[in-house]
Amino acid sequence: SGKPVIAFSTDTSIAARGIYLLSFLPESDVDRIVGYAASTGKRSFIGMVPYNAYGTVVEAAFNQAVARRGGRIVAMQRYPLDQAARHTAVSAVAQAAGTADALFIPDGSDAADLAASLAASGVNVKRLQLLGSRLWVDPGVASAPALQGAWYPAPDPAGYKNFATRYRKRFNQDPVPTATLAYDA
Repeated sequence: SGKPVIAFSTDTSIAARGIYLLSFLPESDVDRIVGYAASTGKRSFIGMVPYNAYGTVVEAAFNQAVARRGGRIVAMQRYPLDQAARHTAVSAVAQAAGTADALFIPDGSDAADLAASLAASGVNVKRLQLLGSRLWVDPGVASAPALQGAWYPAPDPAGYKNFATRYRKRFNQDPVPTATLAYDA
């Protein structure tokens, strides 16, 4: 109908004339966290990404971001969504962990379980810097004991706190994280 559309999507392939994205792109998250890690001297990386469409996007972005900063990827492991079938991926990462400075696990809800599984497999997750994505902004993820000391990109929480306070006053409930995108739109 020729009407412009503002989409809340991280799929950049849908953007076109008249279709505008208002979202946080995974590629930007990956670039920020790899850039920060490289600025602190991290040069060898392991990637552990989910076996889904999101994993495909972040894997490609991770490969590019590490290469742009002169780093190297010593291992890249994709893991299935089924928790019971992840032992092979965890074992492969555990074997490569001694040769890396940082481990990138961008998935939100599974990051803590994966880090705990790696620690149980003998990986020193305090020596190997854990890196995440914006999906870790969730309080349940960021506060997980297995992820303490990890780095992940996130906006300054002050803006969200101010927004959430106003939202609670108006609607008597907490906003969902994407409510800020709708508000900005």
